Amino acid sequence: MNIGERIYSLRTEKGMSQGDLAELLEVSRQSISKWENSSAVPDLDKIVKLSEIFDITIDELVKGNAGTKTEKTAYTVPDAEPKVEYIYVQPPKTMEGRKIAGIVLLCMAALFTFGILFATGSLGGIFYAIPFIICGIICFAVKKNTGIWCGWVVYTMADLFMRWGTSINPNLIFMTFQFTPQMNYTRLVAAWVWVILLILLISFTAVRLRTEPVKDIRKLKTGLIAGWSVYIALYTGRMLLARTEMYRNMIFKMIESGAATFSLLSHIVNLICIFIITVLIAYTARYLYNRNRI
Repeated sequence: MNIGERIYSLRTEKGMSQGDLAELLEVSRQSISKWENSSAVPDLDKIVKLSEIFDITIDELVKGNAGTKTEKTAYTVPDAEPKVEYIYVQPPKTMEGRKIAGIVLLCMAALFTFGILFATGSLGGIFYAIPFIICGIICFAVKKNTGIWCGWVVYTMADLFMRWGTSINPNLIFMTFQFTPQMNYTRLVAAWVWVILLILLISFTAVRLRTEPVKDIRKLKTGLIAGWSVYIALYTGRMLLARTEMYRNMIFKMIESGAATFSLLSHIVNLICIFIITVLIAYTARYLYNRNRI
């Protein structure tokens, strides 16, 4: 019995599917299939993880002492030697780092809220505490990629504040060469910094999520083609529509009827577009990463 047959035997004994084992090992289901068909051999680090999952030694997995963990080689100890019993003391469980971060964030939220309340008698501190409260809840509720979720929450709220409260728009970077001192270069620098931070956040999200296993690479490819096609079509249509006089008149009337409401809706639409493009980039990175591993 070779290693592929042993992996199949141990997996079925555990009642696990190829997808379940692939998720535990952070590989694709196709990789498990190749191992079991003996068309590929797992790396050393995967062999170590397999031995931990199946609760057998690496030697039993690779060399196959009778094929299962219950059929181990018996060793006799001479009667002259005393038997030594070892007691395993399990170390105390420590709190996860994300939960510690959640406690710190919630404490900071309380500090902001009550600090401003005692200083001014106003509950306005709750507004400044909202990012800390949301990120603290995320730290307790989300086990994987907690930092990414917190990063996007902070970015979303900061983006709304930048656009709504300071009128600093990332689109200012397209006017870099037309900027004049009267237009305040500080706004242009802030816009560039904001765009760079967004690019870094999108890149980190894509890199962090690219290693997630893919159950069906073909469906992912089809979904990406459809997603990118729809997004490009909508973006192109929006650009063409913006050049028409009818669109400009409609936007002008909407601004006149409710400038604040229109501005807020415009910011929300821009954020939705950013999230969509981030999802497409992240799934594209995942597809490219898993395609090269199959």
